[in-house]
Amino acid sequence: MAAKKIVRPVFDNPFLNITVNPDGTVKRDPEARNPPISDPNSTSSVLSKDVILDPNKKTWIRLYVPKMATPPPTAKLPLIFYYHGGGFIFCNADTSIYDVFCKGLVEKLGAMVISLDYRLAPEHRLPAAYEDAADVFLWVKTAGDEWVTRFADLENCFLCGTSAGANLAYHAGLRFAAMAGGLEKLKIRGLILHHPYFSGSKRTGSEQKLADDPLLPLYAIDRMFDLSLPEGVVDHDHEYSNPLPMAGRRMWIG
Repeated sequence: MAAKKIVRPVFDNPFLNITVNPDGTVKRDPEARNPPISDPNSTSSVLSKDVILDPNKKTWIRLYVPKMATPPPTAKLPLIFYYHGGGFIFCNADTSIYDVFCKGLVEKLGAMVISLDYRLAPEHRLPAAYEDAADVFLWVKTAGDEWVTRFADLENCFLCGTSAGANLAYHAGLRFAAMAGGLEKLKIRGLILHHPYFSGSKRTGSEQKLADDPLLPLYAIDRMFDLSLPEGVVDHDHEYSNPLPMAGRRMWIG
């Protein structure tokens, strides 16, 4: 019986051909990116705006609110901190699929969303992205942004991420716990882990089953962890990629 042919997607897929440049950076092809929609007269049901987070790190955030959001102080919106996917190597907060996803969260859940454009590896290896997430917590506490002040229920917050962003949400939660003494205004009520991106030396059943997945094969997952974990890490049982070996002993929080 002939081997089953794997059909590759017709669109460009950076995960299938990760190219590292001589200077150690990764080749990133142009991708579909969406601008913010801040005009209240637009046809969009969701308004968004971009705010610089840390000019030295070149990080920024995109804020989303329902266009009709005019709640009184007693009916503010749940606040979702969102982290995009891309294996810690690719994509941005304004990448089309993640911008659309965040708009959907706002429309379907009636929430405010803050989406982080964090630093990417291998130029900035982990825990850089986790540190950027901690910066957002401090920004919400101290910036006095008009949208946060008017719309966000800071006692009803959630951490949400897709793929690598779900990994980031998990570790952002750990850092929030370590910072909680200085973040009294923020209350994290839960994690929303959408297709969480973790791995380890011992393969799970799903990893084995989807080893040749046409969109995200196992070799690409391994390669991206190789490029995003700290220099000198010898396997993928590091706490950033596999939290399970840490059970029963203290988690490291930088």
